[in-house]
This record gives sequence, C-alpha cells and structure tokens, in this order.
Amino acid sequence: MALKNVLPAKQLAGAVERAVSVAAERHKLQFEPGYTVNGLINGRVVREAASLDLNALRQASQEIAEQTSGALGAGATGAAATARVSLEPAVLISKKFILVGFIPPSTEALTLE
Repeated sequence: MALKNVLPAKQLAGAVERAVSVAAERHKLQFEPGYTVNGLINGRVVREAASLDLNALRQASQEIAEQTSGALGAGATGAAATARVSLEPAVLISKKFILVGFIPPSTEALTLE
C-alpha cells in the first residue's frame, strides 16, 4: 500500500504564491495573478512572454518547484508526513501563453482537501 500525503488546497496555493514571489523577484519576471492548473502542469502564467529568456524560465520553475516542495513537505499530514513532497519543475510554452511551475506527484501520492 502506497503512503499518502494529505494537504489542504489553501496550503498549496499559499506555498506556490510565496515561491512565485521569490522567483519573480530573482529572475525579473512578471506573472499573471492566480494559480493555474492546466492538466499536467500547475503554476503561473508569465506576462510579456515574447521577450523572455528560456533559461530564466527554467531556473524560475526549478525554484518554484523546490520551494513549494519544501513548504508542502513541512505541512503534510497522514502516514507519509515525514516524506518530502516531490514536485517536478516544468515550463509549458504554447502559442498564447507560457506557464511556469511544476508537475505534481501522482494522485496516489498526494491528496488535496
């Protein structure tokens, strides 16, 4: 039987907000307000996407994933509360927007309340 982390959705949103603020300041990026769930990738849409450096976007996604993972691991409950939640950094580039964030663990490993 797989161990499961249970997290309040509000805690996830707060952790992402703090991580995005740090990455935005460090990499001089501007993000649209609001957390986005786009199927596989969770994160924030970048403003003025056409003039951005892909390296900065990758570094920002790494930082967002790491900081959010740490914050979530600290607040998880359930059988796997001591295990760190592992989020994979991701950047989604489409014709209309760029989404910077992370790929969450499988639903078997994480449940939001």
